[in-house]
Amino acid sequence: CSGSGSGVEELADVPAWQSRELLKLIAELRLREQAVLKSQAELDASHANEISGLQMELAALATRCKELEGTLARRQSEESLRQGEVASMKATVVRLEQHVESNSSTMRDLEEAVAVRNALMRNQDRRIELREQEHRLQLVKLQAAIE
Repeated sequence: CSGSGSGVEELADVPAWQSRELLKLIAELRLREQAVLKSQAELDASHANEISGLQMELAALATRCKELEGTLARRQSEESLRQGEVASMKATVVRLEQHVESNSSTMRDLEEAVAVRNALMRNQDRRIELREQEHRLQLVKLQAAIE
């Protein structure tokens, strides 16, 4: 009986021992859980910071993209204006070249007209000289006839 009595005490001690071990395990698991939760919270905070940073970068990139699109639109508009100005200048050059050709043609016509006029004036001068000579000759003949 005494053997069975000490067995009962051992049986009574086993659950207390197991309870202590279970309590230790539960405490360790709770510590691990708290560590995991803390680690998870830190990761969540880190991820939130990264996400916030990436969102700020995205916003900055979106702003920069809009700025670049605006710059591109202005430059395309400026380029279009420049092309219009170049086309206008080319048209002006063509008109000026046509005026130069026309003026050159007019100058040639004027030079020819001046040359013809000069020739006519020389002919007129020669006729006047010939008439003067003829008048002198007639005067000489009249004087010779009078003498």
